[in-house]
Amino acid sequence: MVFDDDGNVSPARIAVRIVDKLAGRKFLECDEILDNMRRFLWLKRFSGASDEMVLEHLKDASIIAEIAQEIMPFSILDAEEIIMETRLALWMQNYARVPGSVFGRQYLASTGDHLSEVKPVDLN
Repeated sequence: MVFDDDGNVSPARIAVRIVDKLAGRKFLECDEILDNMRRFLWLKRFSGASDEMVLEHLKDASIIAEIAQEIMPFSILDAEEIIMETRLALWMQNYARVPGSVFGRQYLASTGDHLSEVKPVDLN
């Protein structure tokens, strides 16, 4: 488990661990993996099917199974929060350096790093 300073489980810290597991993949591929992770969680929780049966129908089953180890101990709502935190971390990682963007303003607010000197990111 990953805990915050107060001893509570921290969705944001779990999200950072998941982002580390997704390192080296393209942004859109990571987003698709997170969508498939959500499908896996919901199917697993409410169908009663085995992990293997659910995973055989999903793309990127190996990484989904790895991420599931981080999320499965939690309730479905907590798991959704972790997935949303992961998605936010990925978006911040990819778009925080775009000047004038919402993510850029959030990044600036949280770090104090001035983005005015940063060149725009090529999103193509």
